[in-house]
Amino acid sequence: MENIEFSGAKVPDRNGGGIRFEGKNLTVRNFYFHHNENGILGRTNEDGEIVVEHSEFAYNGHGDGQSHNIYIGRVRNLTVKFSHLHHAKVGHNLKSRAMTNQILYNRIIDEADGTASYEVNLPDGGLAYLVGNVIQQGPKTENSTIISYGDEGLKKGAHEFYFANNSVVNDGPRESRFIRVNSGTRQVTIVNNVFAGHGKLLEGVGKLRNNLIVDKSDFVAPERYDYRLRSGSKAIDKGIDSGEVHGVSLRPTLPYLHPLQALPRISNRRLDLGAFEQ
Repeated sequence: MENIEFSGAKVPDRNGGGIRFEGKNLTVRNFYFHHNENGILGRTNEDGEIVVEHSEFAYNGHGDGQSHNIYIGRVRNLTVKFSHLHHAKVGHNLKSRAMTNQILYNRIIDEADGTASYEVNLPDGGLAYLVGNVIQQGPKTENSTIISYGDEGLKKGAHEFYFANNSVVNDGPRESRFIRVNSGTRQVTIVNNVFAGHGKLLEGVGKLRNNLIVDKSDFVAPERYDYRLRSGSKAIDKGIDSGEVHGVSLRPTLPYLHPLQALPRISNRRLDLGAFEQ
């Protein structure tokens, strides 16, 4: 499905969806989901696969914290690429129980006035790849964690969390956590990321490797949520080879280009930290 706008989906149980996934496979491109109770709501199908590309999700949610911009049940694989998720109404910008999640090169932010809870919530664990995303939590959030993995218990399957070359900005509460990972997770790799703002970088299991905390003055225009690195930033040329896992590269190749696009990430130098190459 391509080039469709969904708005106004609501039902008596407050769980309506612009698209309600009931089948086996779904691909959407160039969509705009806004002001629904859920943007996409996906039921459990362990053989199912959902792909979302070049799409925007905004202001979805009933406001009760139980409905979200994207909410996917237990499917085999969810892929979200080159998309803009923002301003979920109290719920999460992205919540997925998929066994494998590939969240690649997206803009997931709430700016100054958003009220989303988690920016990314993977409550059942699974095999998770988050590469090249721009993620920001706003000051009006009702949750002090930005990215959560396995907070409702690790279900069956592989439990590995890979978080590489993302730019994460916390404008939320001072006691925030950037990432929380369930202590039973088998493998955790958090590498080549840029973090800005206050809060604890990691709670739970895992080790931080070659990441950097920067001041927001390191970005081109943080007041406009432009988190490209400014010339002279200490994050430039500081990346290391993060390799690949299970055939998925942890080295970024396609930085997100707003709105809803991507360009090849080209550098003749060492890799920069974060979602963008200076």
